[in-house]
Amino acid sequence: MNYYQNKRLPMTAATLVLLLLSHSPQADVTSNAELNFSNTLLLGSADPLYIADAISKLRLQSANNNKVKATLELGAKSSSYLEQEVSLDRAFIKTRTDRYRITLGKTRLSWGEGSAFNAGDVIMGGSDLNLQLTENDYRNSATWLTSFYRATGRFSFTELVIMPPEIQADLNESPTLDKAKVAARTQFRVDRLAKTKFELGYALKGTHHQPYISLQGGSGLNWHLSANLQADHSINASAGVYTLSNLGEQYTLSFRSELLYKSAGRSTEIPNGDNYRTYAYAYVEFGLSKGDGQSYYNRNIISPIDQSAMIILGTNINLHQGLNLFSHVSMQQGNSDDTFKQNLIGSYSLTLGSRFVF
Repeated sequence: MNYYQNKRLPMTAATLVLLLLSHSPQADVTSNAELNFSNTLLLGSADPLYIADAISKLRLQSANNNKVKATLELGAKSSSYLEQEVSLDRAFIKTRTDRYRITLGKTRLSWGEGSAFNAGDVIMGGSDLNLQLTENDYRNSATWLTSFYRATGRFSFTELVIMPPEIQADLNESPTLDKAKVAARTQFRVDRLAKTKFELGYALKGTHHQPYISLQGGSGLNWHLSANLQADHSINASAGVYTLSNLGEQYTLSFRSELLYKSAGRSTEIPNGDNYRTYAYAYVEFGLSKGDGQSYYNRNIISPIDQSAMIILGTNINLHQGLNLFSHVSMQQGNSDDTFKQNLIGSYSLTLGSRFVF
């Protein structure tokens, strides 16, 4: 059997493990399932497209053991337009003592600070435009890793992460050792500087050295600042602010703004150019939520150099316990050679759907 072929085998094995654990009388496990159904209308230069899809997640977690935690999460997606996909989204074990933690498996770690843009995340990446702005977590992909964590104080720790090579099977790549990544960080808080949190770290992949620094602080108006050094000696930096305020007894208003700076990017627009990257992007978000489970949001990514933008308006309404209705409209404003283009299919979209968690 080819090492990179027969993708159904590991997914079948994962499914069997999930079923066995969920029905085992000896297993102390909590289960959670999520079903998402949506209908999307895509508009642009071509004929409108209508797509229906279903996304499901099954999550099992160990319970009643403070020293060892385990999670298995299986995802599946079926669409009227694309082929069915099945994935093992999470599969990890985490064990801890008073000062040490070890994590093994496929999961996601959050380094640095930032929701949309995070130059401090040198292990998962946070300096690109690959965002899922209609989801609660804009960046939620997981990877295989081994993490060693040591608490050094009440608000301080050090961590070492080892990640195997991320390869593309269809390109017949081999997981050679030089493609692996090793990263380390330390985090601490300085109370004399308004309780500012500092995070310093370093990632190594082959001959690619990537140091970074991240700061976070604030009270009422929270702020963060991060920067990393790229292999070509260019700098990626991100900064942001976030605030949350009450409007009366029922409503809560939130505001978030983040900036991404890439010194290797273009500082001027290229006429008739395509697929180039400018040196600055901005993210602006407004949110309004009500205590009964209603929420409304406006999320925007702006490319100030070519004056293009992506604009998203969305809402989520809780009908009953676990059942939500959601909708969002997405619009891209820009010319055919800008970062965001309005003359392509999908430049405008309307989605209506429901989500049920049980």
